[in-house]
Amino acid sequence: MFRAAKLTVTFAAIALAATALAGCTATGGPTASGQTAKPAAAAEAGPGGGECTDMTSSDGGDFLTDGVLHADALEGMRDTGVRPGASGTVSLSQDGGLAAYTVAEGDRPEAIAARMCAATAWLDALNAVRRESWLAGSPHSMRLNAGDTLNLDPATITTVGDEDGHVQKNEPDFDLPPQR
Repeated sequence: MFRAAKLTVTFAAIALAATALAGCTATGGPTASGQTAKPAAAAEAGPGGGECTDMTSSDGGDFLTDGVLHADALEGMRDTGVRPGASGTVSLSQDGGLAAYTVAEGDRPEAIAARMCAATAWLDALNAVRRESWLAGSPHSMRLNAGDTLNLDPATITTVGDEDGHVQKNEPDFDLPPQR
């Protein structure tokens, strides 16, 4: 009888441990290929991590009013991590803010904008000066090529970004915030 009670306690402890560990994955140890496994959240989330809770509306929201680009409208812009259609590389400025995005094969403007907690129209405006495809007129007409650099900082609209290795000098139809 003592042995049966001890087994019952042991099975209960195992069941409790299994329940507590449900959904966990091994991290930090070598995989079958010999590489070190990374936690799923760390492998997918960017510097800002998580999902967007303060995303600008899909039409661009209030960042562009009366012909003025309001840089403060995107204070919540951050990298939430790689996702389908947005697997490129994000570069940060010296102060840790978003600086640029290098487009990967198969990236789409709407997925990149969602990854950055921004509207596609914002992405277009941030790249209005240095990209030709912006001239097509529609806020959702941006053409992307693998290797393109997209600007992510309102203060560098005139100095960061290219399209297929070429830099344009377009005149935006709005006033720019101070540039550095």
